[in-house]
Amino acid sequence: MARFLLGSIVTDIQGSIGGTTFRRTPTGHIAYNKQARQLRSSSSAYSRKIQLGKIFQAWSNLTQNERNAWAEKAVLFPFPDKFGKSKFLTGRQLFIKLNSQLTVKGSSVLDPSLLDSTLNFSAINSMSIDIGANTCDIDFDTNVSSGTIVVSFYKLRKGSKVKPHAHFRASGNISATGTNTYDFWTQLNQRYPNLKPGEIIGVNAYLLNDSGFKSAVASALAVVEMN
Repeated sequence: MARFLLGSIVTDIQGSIGGTTFRRTPTGHIAYNKQARQLRSSSSAYSRKIQLGKIFQAWSNLTQNERNAWAEKAVLFPFPDKFGKSKFLTGRQLFIKLNSQLTVKGSSVLDPSLLDSTLNFSAINSMSIDIGANTCDIDFDTNVSSGTIVVSFYKLRKGSKVKPHAHFRASGNISATGTNTYDFWTQLNQRYPNLKPGEIIGVNAYLLNDSGFKSAVASALAVVEMN
Protein backbone atom coordinates (compact mmCIF):
# COMPACT_ATOMS: atom_id res chain seq x y z
CA MET A 1 0.00 0.00 0.00
CA ALA A 2 1.29 3.45 -0.89
CA ARG A 3 0.97 6.41 1.46
CA PHE A 4 0.40 9.83 -0.10
CA LEU A 5 1.02 13.28 1.36
CA LEU A 6 -1.51 15.59 -0.29
CA GLY A 7 -1.25 19.28 -1.01
CA SER A 8 -2.61 21.09 -4.07
CA ILE A 9 -0.86 18.16 -5.79
CA VAL A 10 0.75 14.97 -4.44
CA THR A 11 3.82 16.25 -2.59
CA ASP A 12 5.21 12.98 -1.27
CA ILE A 13 4.68 9.25 -1.68
CA GLN A 14 5.90 6.24 0.28
CA GLY A 15 5.13 2.55 -0.19
CA SER A 16 3.99 0.40 -3.10
CA ILE A 17 1.33 0.83 -5.74
CA GLY A 18 0.89 -1.64 -8.59
CA GLY A 19 4.32 -3.08 -9.36
CA THR A 20 6.28 -0.02 -8.20
CA THR A 21 7.69 0.78 -4.78
CA PHE A 22 8.49 4.36 -3.75
CA ARG A 23 11.06 4.94 -1.04
CA ARG A 24 12.54 8.02 0.63
CA THR A 25 16.31 7.96 1.21
CA PRO A 26 18.60 10.55 2.86
CA THR A 27 19.50 11.83 -0.61
CA GLY A 28 16.04 11.86 -2.20
CA HIS A 29 13.29 9.62 -3.53
CA ILE A 30 13.74 6.44 -5.53
CA ALA A 31 11.31 4.16 -7.35
CA TYR A 32 11.97 0.50 -8.14
CA ASN A 33 10.11 -2.67 -9.08
CA LYS A 34 8.25 -4.13 -6.15
CA GLN A 35 10.01 -7.16 -4.69
CA ALA A 36 8.22 -10.27 -3.58
CA ARG A 37 7.67 -10.49 0.14
CA GLN A 38 10.61 -12.00 2.00
CA LEU A 39 9.21 -14.83 4.10
CA ARG A 40 10.46 -15.45 7.61
CA SER A 41 10.91 -19.03 8.68
CA SER A 42 8.55 -20.17 11.42
CA SER A 43 11.48 -20.53 13.83
CA SER A 44 12.64 -16.98 13.07
CA ALA A 45 9.14 -15.58 13.56
CA TYR A 46 8.78 -17.48 16.84
CA SER A 47 12.15 -16.22 18.07
CA ARG A 48 11.18 -12.66 17.21
CA LYS A 49 7.91 -13.06 19.11
CA ILE A 50 9.74 -14.34 22.18
CA GLN A 51 12.20 -11.42 22.07
CA LEU A 52 9.42 -8.85 21.82
CA GLY A 53 7.60 -10.50 24.70
CA LYS A 54 10.69 -10.11 26.87
CA ILE A 55 10.98 -6.42 25.93
CA PHE A 56 7.31 -5.79 26.79
CA GLN A 57 7.84 -7.57 30.10
CA ALA A 58 10.95 -5.49 30.81
CA TRP A 59 8.90 -2.32 30.33
CA SER A 60 6.21 -3.67 32.67
CA ASN A 61 8.89 -4.27 35.31
CA LEU A 62 10.05 -0.64 35.29
CA THR A 63 8.98 1.63 38.14
CA GLN A 64 6.85 4.68 37.41
CA ASN A 65 9.89 6.91 37.97
CA GLU A 66 11.87 4.88 35.43
CA ARG A 67 9.04 5.17 32.91
CA ASN A 68 8.89 8.91 33.50
CA ALA A 69 12.62 9.10 32.81
CA TRP A 70 12.08 7.39 29.45
CA ALA A 71 9.24 9.81 28.66
CA GLU A 72 11.55 12.75 29.39
CA LYS A 73 14.22 11.34 27.09
CA ALA A 74 11.76 10.57 24.30
CA VAL A 75 11.22 14.26 23.51
CA LEU A 76 14.96 14.62 22.78
CA PHE A 77 15.10 12.05 19.96
CA PRO A 78 12.99 12.72 16.85
CA PHE A 79 12.56 9.93 14.31
CA PRO A 80 11.55 10.29 10.64
CA ASP A 81 8.08 9.09 9.70
CA LYS A 82 7.08 7.51 6.38
CA PHE A 83 7.49 10.87 4.65
CA GLY A 84 10.77 11.84 6.30
CA LYS A 85 9.15 14.33 8.68
CA SER A 86 10.37 14.29 12.28
CA LYS A 87 8.12 12.92 14.98
CA PHE A 88 8.58 12.03 18.65
CA LEU A 89 7.77 8.71 20.27
CA THR A 90 6.33 8.10 23.71
CA GLY A 91 8.67 6.81 26.39
CA ARG A 92 7.27 3.31 25.98
CA GLN A 93 7.63 3.42 22.20
CA LEU A 94 11.25 4.60 22.48
CA PHE A 95 12.06 1.83 24.98
CA ILE A 96 10.56 -0.84 22.73
CA LYS A 97 12.11 0.54 19.52
CA LEU A 98 15.68 0.75 20.83
CA ASN A 99 15.62 -2.56 22.64
CA SER A 100 14.04 -4.30 19.63
CA GLN A 101 16.85 -2.99 17.44
CA LEU A 102 19.43 -4.20 19.97
CA THR A 103 18.22 -7.82 19.81
CA VAL A 104 20.57 -8.41 16.86
CA LYS A 105 23.45 -7.74 19.29
CA GLY A 106 21.89 -9.69 22.13
CA SER A 107 21.99 -6.61 24.35
CA SER A 108 19.53 -4.14 25.88
CA VAL A 109 19.33 -0.64 27.32
CA LEU A 110 17.23 -0.12 30.46
CA ASP A 111 18.67 3.15 31.80
CA PRO A 112 17.64 6.13 29.62
CA SER A 113 20.42 8.28 31.08
CA LEU A 114 22.89 6.16 29.09
CA LEU A 115 21.30 6.84 25.70
CA ASP A 116 23.66 8.08 23.00
CA SER A 117 22.18 9.10 19.63
CA THR A 118 25.38 10.56 18.15
CA LEU A 119 25.49 7.88 15.44
CA ASN A 120 25.38 9.84 12.20
CA PHE A 121 22.26 9.18 10.11
CA SER A 122 24.42 8.59 7.03
CA ALA A 123 27.22 6.73 8.81
CA ILE A 124 27.85 4.37 5.86
CA ASN A 125 29.31 6.55 3.12
CA SER A 126 29.74 3.71 0.62
CA MET A 127 29.68 -0.07 0.39
CA SER A 128 31.12 -2.56 -2.11
CA ILE A 129 30.78 -6.35 -2.33
CA ASP A 130 32.89 -9.07 -3.90
CA ILE A 131 31.55 -12.65 -3.87
CA GLY A 132 33.97 -15.21 -5.26
CA ALA A 133 35.30 -18.66 -4.48
CA ASN A 134 35.00 -19.03 -0.69
CA THR A 135 34.90 -15.25 -0.16
CA CYS A 136 32.21 -12.68 0.49
CA ASP A 137 34.16 -9.49 1.13
CA ILE A 138 32.21 -6.35 1.94
CA ASP A 139 34.00 -3.01 2.25
CA PHE A 140 32.28 -0.31 4.28
CA ASP A 141 33.45 3.28 4.30
CA THR A 142 32.10 4.87 7.49
CA ASN A 143 32.37 8.17 9.33
CA VAL A 144 32.18 6.64 12.82
CA SER A 145 34.85 4.80 14.79
CA SER A 146 32.68 2.34 16.73
CA GLY A 147 29.41 0.47 16.45
CA THR A 148 28.00 -2.74 15.02
CA ILE A 149 27.50 -3.26 11.30
CA VAL A 150 24.33 -5.26 10.62
CA VAL A 151 24.04 -6.87 7.19
CA SER A 152 21.01 -8.53 5.59
CA PHE A 153 21.54 -10.82 2.60
CA TYR A 154 18.89 -12.01 0.18
CA LYS A 155 19.00 -13.93 -3.06
CA LEU A 156 17.23 -12.29 -5.99
CA ARG A 157 14.34 -14.23 -7.51
CA LYS A 158 14.53 -15.55 -11.04
CA GLY A 159 11.01 -15.67 -12.40
CA SER A 160 7.67 -15.39 -10.68
CA LYS A 161 7.36 -19.15 -10.02
CA VAL A 162 10.42 -19.27 -7.78
CA LYS A 163 9.71 -19.04 -4.07
CA PRO A 164 11.20 -15.95 -2.41
CA HIS A 165 14.39 -16.62 -0.50
CA ALA A 166 14.15 -15.61 3.15
CA HIS A 167 16.85 -13.12 4.07
CA PHE A 168 19.27 -13.57 6.94
CA ARG A 169 21.43 -11.26 9.00
CA ALA A 170 25.04 -11.17 10.10
CA SER A 171 27.01 -8.58 12.03
CA GLY A 172 30.50 -7.35 12.82
CA ASN A 173 32.10 -4.56 14.86
CA ILE A 174 33.36 -1.28 13.42
CA SER A 175 36.86 -0.56 14.74
CA ALA A 176 37.83 2.70 13.01
CA THR A 177 36.60 5.39 10.66
CA GLY A 178 37.27 4.93 6.97
CA THR A 179 37.20 1.51 5.28
CA ASN A 180 36.30 -1.59 7.30
CA THR A 181 36.38 -4.95 5.50
CA TYR A 182 34.48 -8.08 6.53
CA ASP A 183 34.34 -11.57 5.07
CA PHE A 184 30.83 -12.99 5.50
CA TRP A 185 31.45 -16.12 3.42
CA THR A 186 30.78 -18.56 6.27
CA GLN A 187 27.35 -17.06 6.97
CA LEU A 188 26.49 -16.71 3.28
CA ASN A 189 27.54 -20.29 2.46
CA GLN A 190 25.52 -21.69 5.35
CA ARG A 191 22.38 -20.00 4.07
CA TYR A 192 23.03 -20.49 0.34
CA PRO A 193 25.40 -23.51 0.04
CA ASN A 194 24.99 -23.98 -3.72
CA LEU A 195 25.59 -20.54 -5.17
CA LYS A 196 26.34 -20.52 -8.88
CA PRO A 197 28.25 -18.01 -10.99
CA GLY A 198 25.97 -15.28 -12.27
CA GLU A 199 23.49 -15.44 -9.40
CA ILE A 200 22.78 -12.13 -7.71
CA ILE A 201 22.90 -11.45 -3.98
CA GLY A 202 21.35 -8.31 -2.52
CA VAL A 203 22.74 -6.69 0.60
CA ASN A 204 21.25 -4.11 2.97
CA ALA A 205 23.42 -2.76 5.78
CA TYR A 206 23.23 -0.26 8.62
CA LEU A 207 25.22 0.73 11.68
CA LEU A 208 23.89 0.23 15.19
CA ASN A 209 25.30 1.84 18.33
CA ASP A 210 25.18 0.53 21.90
CA SER A 211 22.01 2.52 22.64
CA GLY A 212 20.07 0.94 19.78
CA PHE A 213 20.11 3.90 17.38
CA LYS A 214 20.47 2.96 13.70
CA SER A 215 22.06 4.74 10.76
CA ALA A 216 20.49 5.02 7.32
CA VAL A 217 20.41 1.77 5.34
CA ALA A 218 22.92 1.28 2.52
CA SER A 219 22.03 -1.15 -0.28
CA ALA A 220 24.04 -2.92 -2.97
CA LEU A 221 23.95 -5.92 -5.31
CA ALA A 222 26.69 -8.42 -6.12
CA VAL A 223 27.04 -10.93 -8.96
CA VAL A 224 28.50 -14.24 -7.78
CA GLU A 225 31.84 -15.04 -9.41
CA MET A 226 33.37 -18.39 -8.51
CA ASN A 227 36.51 -18.18 -10.66
